[in-house]
Amino acid sequence: MRIKFVVVTAALLLCAAWVPCWAQSETVSDSDQLSMIESVRTAYADRRDKDVLLLADRALLEVTKAGGLGIRIAELHFWRGAALRRLGRHEEALVALDQAKALGLKEPELYLERSLTHASLGHSQEADQERQEGERLVPEDLERRERLNYRWQQEAKERTRFQFLFSGQFGYDSNIIGLDRDTPLQQGDVDFDSYFVGAFLDARYFLVRNQNQILRLNYQALTREYPENRDVSYVDNVVSLLGRQPVIEYVDVEARASLEEAFLRDDGHFRTQRTIGPALLMQPLHDLQVRIWADWTEASYYVDVPAEQDRDGTIGRGGVTFSLDLGRNWSLSTYGTYNKYKADGPDYDSHGWEVGLSLTPAQVAGFLVVPSVSYGQQDYENPNSLANFTKKREDRPLTASVAVTMNLLEKVIGVAPTLTVSYVRHRSNIDAFDYTRWAPYIELGVNVLSF
Repeated sequence: MRIKFVVVTAALLLCAAWVPCWAQSETVSDSDQLSMIESVRTAYADRRDKDVLLLADRALLEVTKAGGLGIRIAELHFWRGAALRRLGRHEEALVALDQAKALGLKEPELYLERSLTHASLGHSQEADQERQEGERLVPEDLERRERLNYRWQQEAKERTRFQFLFSGQFGYDSNIIGLDRDTPLQQGDVDFDSYFVGAFLDARYFLVRNQNQILRLNYQALTREYPENRDVSYVDNVVSLLGRQPVIEYVDVEARASLEEAFLRDDGHFRTQRTIGPALLMQPLHDLQVRIWADWTEASYYVDVPAEQDRDGTIGRGGVTFSLDLGRNWSLSTYGTYNKYKADGPDYDSHGWEVGLSLTPAQVAGFLVVPSVSYGQQDYENPNSLANFTKKREDRPLTASVAVTMNLLEKVIGVAPTLTVSYVRHRSNIDAFDYTRWAPYIELGVNVLSF
């Protein structure tokens, strides 16, 4: 009898301890459930994928105990699947996304995630089927449709290993300065203009490309032909290797090395530049990205000039860029840089800075208009030879440009032309370097090949 009493008493005590927890779960309010789901959404938007899994698991436990609506449970499985896919755990992601679908979730985003997951697993047929189903469910809301299409394109780019882009150019240059701002010293006179035709090639091969790491080999070439002044026509080639690796949450480290070889039509080999540099990429806020960078360049020029005008030397640079998402497809980018040039010829020993910004607004009526502006200052440390060594050179360049991309024409001609108009007012206390330049040109870019 005493044993029965002890057992019953113990059972009552266990119930007393357990019932409050159960009752509290039952009383999880509707607003509390929504708050938990919102925290999962926020973590996903901030790319805190491990936090998404933790928060979603906790929310699933609470919402299930409280008898939450099936669609809320389905959404939590969806966020788990989306986070698992970004973490590279594709088999687990597909299981979670299957659960979301089985529980009644029928949103185009679900089919997009399922398509991307199947594609990552090599299931091309299933990926196509899921994408087609997602496209069928995309609503008439143009903003949401555009957002989904943009996301699909971005995700598709992340899976691309090789890209070859070609861009044809045609324009007018009111004051040709060739390969850099200092070409006037080589030419002796830059007060001439010309129409030009050109092309830009960009070939990229991703040795590694995933959510966390990038290792990319890149070749770029820019060629310009000036029919009225063919001696300054040029080809500029750049080969670079870039790597990116996360070090802690919200912080990636980047390293880059490049080799540039430039050639003038008449003079042949013009310049070699070898550059290396690191960068830190940070996202301290959801809508703010920060890039802090530095690089060092060793430059060699192959032109006959007086010793004091020898530009061979080293250039050290550093800067910071802030990219801010303003919402509603608007963004703002600002930057500041500092440089120091140590050249063999004393005419080029200098230091300076530059600041600038560009604004990317939402597309309006099929047009995307992107204005940008920059201002800089370059101070030279020695009296300049073109001023008979009587004064030090001081430059104050102001640059402004507007790029208009005509996306509405893409459906008609297959490409979206971009018209760019740039203006340079390069003020200098030495006449040879004081000039104004207008350069409007139109560009047609084509993705020739990608896989």
